[in-house]
Amino acid sequence: MPVVSSTLVQLLQALFDQGALSRALEREDWSAKLLPQLTPVEHTTPDAWFHGLVRLVTQHGTMQRLFELMRRERPGRVAEIDAVAQSFASTTMTAGAAALRARYATLLRGQLDKLPDVLRIVGGPRTVEAVYVEVKLAAHEHELDYGIDAPYAKGREAARRFLEGGDDLRGRVPLTQVLSHPHRRWGLLGDPGSGKSTLLRHVAIELLGDPDGSLPIYLKVADLSRGLSEAVETMCLAFHDTELISFVLGEAQAGRATLLIDGLDEAEDLPTARRWVSGVASKVGHSQIVVASRPIGYTEPAADFRTLTLCPLAAAEQHELLTRWVKDPARAERALERLSRAPRLRRLVENPLLLTLVGVLLRKGQDVPSRRSDLYERALKLLLTRDHDGEDAAPFAPMREPGLTLELLSWAALRLHGLEGEAYQRDALIAALEADPRRAVFLAKH
Repeated sequence: MPVVSSTLVQLLQALFDQGALSRALEREDWSAKLLPQLTPVEHTTPDAWFHGLVRLVTQHGTMQRLFELMRRERPGRVAEIDAVAQSFASTTMTAGAAALRARYATLLRGQLDKLPDVLRIVGGPRTVEAVYVEVKLAAHEHELDYGIDAPYAKGREAARRFLEGGDDLRGRVPLTQVLSHPHRRWGLLGDPGSGKSTLLRHVAIELLGDPDGSLPIYLKVADLSRGLSEAVETMCLAFHDTELISFVLGEAQAGRATLLIDGLDEAEDLPTARRWVSGVASKVGHSQIVVASRPIGYTEPAADFRTLTLCPLAAAEQHELLTRWVKDPARAERALERLSRAPRLRRLVENPLLLTLVGVLLRKGQDVPSRRSDLYERALKLLLTRDHDGEDAAPFAPMREPGLTLELLSWAALRLHGLEGEAYQRDALIAALEADPRRAVFLAKH
């Protein structure tokens, strides 16, 4: 048996007697197929039983599950367990592990590089990478604009108290530079539509391109409700590749992964969601974590998280993004010049999602409106009617009454503005619609 496996056997014998570990294994779902193959504890020596356990766990690809059980059952010995786990993982990056990584890269890239159907228009871009432009992050508040005409100025103001700065991250920096920093825990704040999800997806795809680099794991905060192991298992089951479960978990726990966690602000219970994230952080050692959120309501998941904020698009980035949607660069430049002259629209082009909506309108042959409300209305009508979907977009059920939907959305947006909020939770929106007599009649008919 290899030296590292012998070390694991020795550690198991130091932490457990056969009976205690056997009973702990009986409570685990993952060991159901493994236990019948083990010689009963009363019929063998402790040394032979522990060696047999390690051999079977290795064969079944459940080594990381065993380490998780050990940490849970013996929390006072976590440092010893982690040291052996890391040694074990470092000896298993074989050709088989490389093949697993390659499979994982293909599956994850296919999931993350899809542009949402709602933005896929005939002849237009099809992937996230086709429209991505590099956005920058700020660690210092002076890099952000808190003017009253800035989009989501309230959110930017809320972000200020988290930006302590630091001499090692000056100016506006890309996320790839942040990931080369020795610090391992980051909060990423951004206004609605500022590009948080797109940035995380792009970085994951970029990391997948380096077979020897950190393994990206892209998850939604809601995926973590039952812990990292369940989240990774659910992801791999969706990929129809259960062999990847132990590999992905092993990379995370060995400190060789980058966890990109999206949507902290979308959680219904923010304190609970923060505990999910901090719980994951406590289990992945040196692996990096980036968790994205809107600024409103944000608090760091744990004391060791440092916070960065997405910067507004600069002029060069605005032009680059719009020309991803508009084939004629001169037309794109004219549209940006027109928008820059309109006081109520000038600042909207700093937001990637809103500028993308401008690009979709231009791509459909429409002109850029001179009023912000007209831009929103035209973009929403275009998205609601869905007549712009590309030939290979996913099937969808046509919306029966886009006009009614637009009316209900307008009412909800006005009410939300009055409440000085940024987003509705699904149940809260339904309750608000049902509480209004006129809207309730509409809902009852549909």
